[in-house]
Amino acid sequence: MDLDSIFDKIEYLQNNSYDFVAIYPYGSMNYNLDVKESDGYEYKSDVDTVAFVLHSLEDVIRNRMPVSKTIVMDNDDHIDVKDIRLMLELFKKANPSYLELLYSACCGVDNYCEYKDKFLKKIDSMKEDIVFMNPKAFLNAMLGTMYQKQKNMFKTTTNYGEEVEKYGYSSKDYHHIKRYERMLYIIGNQLLGYEPRDFKRALYIDDVNERDYLLSIKCTPGLYGKDYVEKDVKTIMTKAKDYVLDLTYRGSCGELDLSFKDEKYKQLEDAVYDLVKSSIIEQIKATD
Repeated sequence: MDLDSIFDKIEYLQNNSYDFVAIYPYGSMNYNLDVKESDGYEYKSDVDTVAFVLHSLEDVIRNRMPVSKTIVMDNDDHIDVKDIRLMLELFKKANPSYLELLYSACCGVDNYCEYKDKFLKKIDSMKEDIVFMNPKAFLNAMLGTMYQKQKNMFKTTTNYGEEVEKYGYSSKDYHHIKRYERMLYIIGNQLLGYEPRDFKRALYIDDVNERDYLLSIKCTPGLYGKDYVEKDVKTIMTKAKDYVLDLTYRGSCGELDLSFKDEKYKQLEDAVYDLVKSSIIEQIKATD
């Protein structure tokens, strides 16, 4: 893990007066598909991050909208800056790209702050509950992400346009579809009670052969022919759609609990409320 890059981003946030609660690596570092020097590929993984920030007393008084912006660093790394209040909706929608932050091996923080530390410990203790708080949305979010990758992987207008023009598809999108396929079936088995609920197992690629296979797709454009890839992706998507429909049907019949867990959301909401309240109180004290 490129800790120097994380520290650079912490320094940037501090120098630009962001009162941040935590900054997390976003993407491949969280699921063990970041390309390391020992992997032998020329491909270099970006170190993108998400930072949750607190709004200021002035923001409250002037009724400003919660901040949600992307900062592009000089080295093309990104910081996705989001108001902490937006965390509630992001987790409620069960977007795996944000749920993965709860399991990151690295969480950068500002100087020690008791109420921020209390909040982060609370969130960490709730992470499995948060992941499975809205299981129906979680299934649909995984499937929706796969559809989005399928939609983009053959387009020449995306960031991988040159690769698509040369090989007919984006290798990175293809590897993501494979990765989400794996995650979907593991989470489905966990919801069905076939194995314990453990999002990290679904997220993190720890099997050496599985990791090597996914990295070979990600880092070797055109490894497989376009016709093969199109057929493979079509088969994956058909089976994934049918699988989600089957689980949803079981939920509607009462065979499977896919209900939204209101009590868990309330606990998360209370934790964010306490954090924001403490921050505002400290800011008011500082103005006296």
